[in-house]
Amino acid sequence: MDNELTIACQRMNYFDGFHTQASDWQTDQDYHLEKHQFHRSTCHTPGIVPQYKNELAVVATNDGTAILVHPGCAIDGKGRDLVCTQGIEHPINPQEYRTPCTIYITMNYAEEKVDVRNNAMNPQYRDYAFIREFPKVEILLDEPNIDTHVELARIALAKNASRIKDASNPEEPATNEIDRRHIRKAGTILGAVGLDQTGKIVKEGEIGVAVTDEESDTSIPIASIKASTDTFRYYIASVIPKSNGHVEWRIASIVEKGILEYRLFLKNCAKQPVTVRYQVYELHSR
Repeated sequence: MDNELTIACQRMNYFDGFHTQASDWQTDQDYHLEKHQFHRSTCHTPGIVPQYKNELAVVATNDGTAILVHPGCAIDGKGRDLVCTQGIEHPINPQEYRTPCTIYITMNYAEEKVDVRNNAMNPQYRDYAFIREFPKVEILLDEPNIDTHVELARIALAKNASRIKDASNPEEPATNEIDRRHIRKAGTILGAVGLDQTGKIVKEGEIGVAVTDEESDTSIPIASIKASTDTFRYYIASVIPKSNGHVEWRIASIVEKGILEYRLFLKNCAKQPVTVRYQVYELHSR
């Protein structure tokens, strides 16, 4: 298939007595492959598929001379599936690189022909019966192009580095530690999304916000519920001044005497009172 994805517009039509040749079957294969890639590349965002097996997690081997990529799946920018069913070990020798530098652990699509078939009666008809698709782990020195390579992790190698290791703090990996903070997750392209599609309005109205001093903010109650481990809520607000002015807002939760209260706080940064229109949305959990 060409690098530029084309959309196949005809497929095989089987009927009794239909005589086929190899090119017909190849055309049929191309049709389904192109349709699949077209769907993936136009309806999904590329990256690591979340919640599938181990999400291609990357860990260092005990001796720090290699990385192990756990099973998972990714989609590249061309809509190709990168399915890893078994762990892949790949050596890393920091001394091979001109340190200090950053190396990128990536996965890309690869294929190879397998299972040679010979025709004893017609020796000229000899070829491979299958094309095996597989993910390939590759180390790059430049930030990868998502069309062809999906980033699994990166490592900032220090000068004279000799070993790599897992991050002691995944939120702030140190040099020579595996950094997964920059990976992309595959998803669904939804087009333009409004707040009404991601949640429901639980509070709305207009309110005058006085000039705020440093001691207090204007606040609006959103919800008050009994506090427990499963009572958390997620809110977002739309706050628009109806007159000239600048208003900052935040949503905060306050726990007091076993009651969890959510409030919308408004801070008027102008030098005169401001009237604002507000809407508070409770976000859908799924």
